[in-house]
Order: sequence, then structure tokens, then C-alpha cells
Amino acid sequence: LIGVGAIQVLTEHGLTPPAVGVAVVGSLPFTTLSPSAVTVVRLPARHMGVTAARMLLDRIGGDDQPARTIVLRNEVQAATVSR
Repeated sequence: LIGVGAIQVLTEHGLTPPAVGVAVVGSLPFTTLSPSAVTVVRLPARHMGVTAARMLLDRIGGDDQPARTIVLRNEVQAATVSR
């Protein structure tokens, strides 16, 4: 939703994509902008939750491994810019 708010403020000041580049992490719900006007980094929310829950349950179950970093794949949908 931060992305939507940023776009609203930019629009109020007369700035809209592609005149200004906008990128959001997550998704861009509730907008009238064409998805091609904004760069979106889509996160695998469900997979993130499942992975975190498994790690937590493992820890509760006695897993004493040191903290680790799990890197999940994401998808970047780049804005198309015509100049």
C-alpha cells in the first residue's frame, strides 16, 4: 500500500509514470495505473510464510542450529518505458 500512496502523492504533484520511475516491493493493488507503468518486485508471500513456520516449528522442536539466511526467489516485473 505504500506504493499506492506514493503514486497518489506523485500524481497530486503532476508527476506520473513514466515521467517519474516508480518501483514497489510486494504488489500494487487498488490502482488505476497500468501495471506496465510501475516496476514491481513480487515476493513469494505464501512460500515465505511456510518456510518461516517450518523454521519456527523446528526451533521449538529442539533444533539448535545457528541462525541462517534463507533466500527465496522473487520476480521482477520491470516497467516499460517509452521515451
